[in-house]
Amino acid sequence: MVDLFNSMPLLFWIVFAFLLVWNIILSVFLYKSLKENKKLFGGTKKDELKSILGEHINRVGAVQVRLNDVVTTLSQVEEKSKKFISKVGVIRYNPFGDTGGDQSFVVALLDESDDGVVITSMHGRDRTRMYSKPINKGTSTEYELSEEEVIAIKKARELE
Repeated sequence: MVDLFNSMPLLFWIVFAFLLVWNIILSVFLYKSLKENKKLFGGTKKDELKSILGEHINRVGAVQVRLNDVVTTLSQVEEKSKKFISKVGVIRYNPFGDTGGDQSFVVALLDESDDGVVITSMHGRDRTRMYSKPINKGTSTEYELSEEEVIAIKKARELE
């Protein structure tokens, strides 16, 4: 009788061993995948899985529509917020150097474009006066600004 191992070329046995090992590796991966799928889907049947996935796709679509609405609203709010008061500068001072204390003040209220208003309150013994001046791009074109008003605007603009 002829010895089967000796009659086959060595290359054949190397290829056979490689394919055997490869088959074992693939079988292990397939077993692990099937085990994970069973954990994930349990006893879910094919038709149930289709309905579950269809429902999930519908939910994702609804969330995407809502997300688009939120993004649109957010961009509108961002645009409007540029006109909100975002910079405030306050200083207190004494307009009458010889009497009283720092009971007078100036408040500068500006938006992102340095537009807004400056409010001045001058406190004296017998009365308090208040003034307001519109501010455009950090200055007033209609009224002359006092030194204190300029300082308050500068303080507000430094908050950027």
